[in-house]
Amino acid sequence: MTTQRRMEKEMDRTERKPGVKAEDVQGVSRRSFLKCAALGTAGAAVVGLAGCAPPGTADEDDDSGGAADSAANGSFMGNVPNWLGSKPEITDISREEECEILVLGTGNSGFACALKAQEDGADVLVVEPQTRENYDNFACDMASYNSKTFLDAGAPLYDTTLVFNEYMRKSFSKASPSLLRQFVTRSGEAIDWVVEHVPQETRDQYMFTCNCPDGPRYFSGESCGSYNFIGMIQWRNSDVKVNADVWPQVVLNHIDAFEAAGGRHIWGAKGAVLVQNDAGDVTGCICEDADGTYFQVNASKAVVLACGDYGANPDMLLDLTDQLRNLAWSVGNNRTDVTTVGGMGRDGSGIKMGLWAGGTMEPGPRAPMSTGVAGGRPGFPFGGCWPVFGPDGKRFYNEAITKFGNQGVYNNMATGILCSTIVDATWREGLEYQDYGHSSMDLSNKTFINKVEADMAAYQTGPEGFPVQNFMVYGEAYGTVYAADTLEELGQILGYEGAALQGLLDEVEHYNAMCDKKHDDDWGYDPQLMFPIRQAPFFGTGSMSEQGVAFGGLVQLAGLNTNDDQQVLRADKSSIKGLYATGNCCGNRYAVQYHTPTSGNSCGMAITLGYVLGENLAKA
Repeated sequence: MTTQRRMEKEMDRTERKPGVKAEDVQGVSRRSFLKCAALGTAGAAVVGLAGCAPPGTADEDDDSGGAADSAANGSFMGNVPNWLGSKPEITDISREEECEILVLGTGNSGFACALKAQEDGADVLVVEPQTRENYDNFACDMASYNSKTFLDAGAPLYDTTLVFNEYMRKSFSKASPSLLRQFVTRSGEAIDWVVEHVPQETRDQYMFTCNCPDGPRYFSGESCGSYNFIGMIQWRNSDVKVNADVWPQVVLNHIDAFEAAGGRHIWGAKGAVLVQNDAGDVTGCICEDADGTYFQVNASKAVVLACGDYGANPDMLLDLTDQLRNLAWSVGNNRTDVTTVGGMGRDGSGIKMGLWAGGTMEPGPRAPMSTGVAGGRPGFPFGGCWPVFGPDGKRFYNEAITKFGNQGVYNNMATGILCSTIVDATWREGLEYQDYGHSSMDLSNKTFINKVEADMAAYQTGPEGFPVQNFMVYGEAYGTVYAADTLEELGQILGYEGAALQGLLDEVEHYNAMCDKKHDDDWGYDPQLMFPIRQAPFFGTGSMSEQGVAFGGLVQLAGLNTNDDQQVLRADKSSIKGLYATGNCCGNRYAVQYHTPTSGNSCGMAITLGYVLGENLAKA
C-alpha cells in the first residue's frame, strides 16, 4: 500500500468524528514532490489563521468541519475553529493498559523518545496508527553537529555557538533558544546513538555522510553572509535502479531494539482524547483501534505527543499556516476553501489533543517546508546554484540566497512566464564551489555523481534534449537538459526569440564581465559561484511559472507551545503536568519557512529532541 493511500485511509478512519472530510485531502507524497523540486518545478502552498482558545465556545450543533460550512459560518475567524471543535466525550472503553510513559506516534521523534526512555529504565508503551507491515516514515535526511560519525569521516569540529547563532538569525529570534540549543549541542550524540542501532552492513549500503569525506572542495562555508555547515546523514538506496526510501526499514531496527528492551507497541491504533484529572494533569489517553473500539492507556509519568504535523489536514492548514492562506488569497483564491490547498504529512490529531487539554498553539508566522505558487526556480538534475534568466533574458535576483524553500520573487509571476538557467562546459568545476545544501549535488555519493557525469558526457544537442540522472530522487529518475554549440541556439531551444533572445545574449555578456572581476554589481551574487558562460557546449533548463494552486509544503513545522522541557503550556504559560510535545507537535523551532544552515535539520531536530525528552522522562 502506498504512503498516499495509507494517509487517505488514515484520514478516513480517524476523522469520522467532526473534522476534515477525507475527500478534501489534497495529499502529495514527499517523494513525488522531491522529484518535481529537483527538476525545478517546485509546488505551492496556502492558508491558515490562528488562535486556538480553550474549547467549549464553538457551536456544538455544527459538527460538519467541512470547507463549505467553514466558509459560510466564518468559524475560521472564531475563537475556536471548526477543525478543533469541542473535546470529545468517550465513555465506551473496552480495556485499559498501564505504563509509565505513553508515546503517541513512532515517527522520528517518537521512536527516539520511546527507545531512549526504555533503555534508560522506564516502562514505555507506544501507540502507532500505522501497522508494522505498512510502516512508513517521511524522512531520509537528518542533520547533526560534531557527531563521531561525521568527525570520523573527516568533517570539521564546529563551534556550536556559531551554529546556534546562525539558527537564531534564520528564525529572526522567533525560535526557542533553549530548544535550538539542545538540538545544536546534543544532535551529534543523538545521531551517533541512532547509527549504533543500525547493523554495519545496512550502514555500508544505505548511509551517506553527505559531502564527507568528499564535498565541494572550494566552498568557503559562507555564502552571501550566511553560514552553511556539514552534518547531514542521508539514508538512500545506492542502487539507482531501485526507487525506494530505505529510512522506514532503518527505523524498524530501533523499534526492534525498543521491544527487545521490554517496550511495547500497539500498532494500528491512535490517540483520540487525553485523560485528565480534576487538577487538569494529563494521566493517560483514550485511544481508538482500527476497528473503531476504544481503550484507555494510563501513564503514571507522562504522555508524549509525537504524532507529527497537520499537513494532511486541509482545514488546519487553512486556519493555522498564516502565510499560506494569504499567499492563496494573493493569487485570487478563496482563502476559506480547503480544496485549493495541497499538502502532505500527518493529520494534526496530536496537536488537537493538546489543545483540547488546555494547550496553546505557537503564534504565527508558522513555518511550512517548501511552499509557493509559481512553479519555482529552474534547475539542473545535478543540482547546484546557477544564474537564472527571466522572460526578457535578464537576471532578476540573487540566486545564491534561499535555494530550498519559497522564494517570493516567483510568487508574483503570472502563469506562463519563462525562466531559465544556463551553464557552459565547466559545470562540473562549478559544483566544487557549491554549498552543502539540498540544492547541491552530494559529491561524496560516487554512484550518483558518476552517473550524472556519464549522462552529461553523452549529451545531445537539439530541441529534444537529453536525460540526466536526478540526484535528489531515490532510484533511477531523469530530468531533461538541453545542449547547443552556441548560446544563441540554446536560447532559441529554451524558448527565447526576438528582443528576448538578444536580451539573453547581452545579459550573458554582461554577466561574464562581472564574473571576470568577481563582483555582481546588479544583485550581489556570491563571488565564489561566479563562473563565466563562454565555453561550448552550453547547457540549459527552463520552467514556466504557474499560479492558482497553492501547495502547503512537505511538512508543517509549527506546533504547541512548550517550555524548555517540551512540556505543553497553557495560555497563562503554566505547564500541563504529564503532557509533552516533541517533533512536529512541538512549536517555536522555526520562523516563516524552512530556512536553515544545514539540510535535514527537521528530521535531525525531531530525533534529537525526542532523544533528550526520553532521557529526561526516564530520570524524572
